[in-house]
Amino acid sequence: FSARDRADETVDHIRSVRTANWKYIRNFLPQRPYLQPNAYKDHKPCVIALRDAEAAGRLNDEQRLIFAQTRPPEELYDLVADPWEVHNLAVDTKHAETLEELRARLDRWMEETNDQGHIPEPESRYDADMAAYQGRKPNPEIAKNIAVMKQWAKEGK
Repeated sequence: FSARDRADETVDHIRSVRTANWKYIRNFLPQRPYLQPNAYKDHKPCVIALRDAEAAGRLNDEQRLIFAQTRPPEELYDLVADPWEVHNLAVDTKHAETLEELRARLDRWMEETNDQGHIPEPESRYDADMAAYQGRKPNPEIAKNIAVMKQWAKEGK
């Protein structure tokens, strides 16, 4: 099982479960892009190289998937046949039984662990954390990202 919520200024909400052969991902904010703005990540050489390659048209269809502006609500990958997790099988009826089983496992885990991720972080907590984060060394890029996250939240995105 895994979970992702806020990382620095970037707000997300993802839960997943993996078996030896399958990975199921639930994106609670599917209206957001895979590559949300994040000052820490956006300055890493691999992200810069990816963005440059995408802008220059050097990526193939699979490589461009990471630049999608939205995500599916659910993702299901056959890790044996598709170890790079390129082909989302969540909408393929041939895998409905596996999808249902992994959905149920994830739901049970979230209940057993009293997962609070379904409760949006209060804006006051986000603001307090961001004030402390920016207070160390103000960064205009982080301030811009914070504004994007707050705008998306207002839009229900």
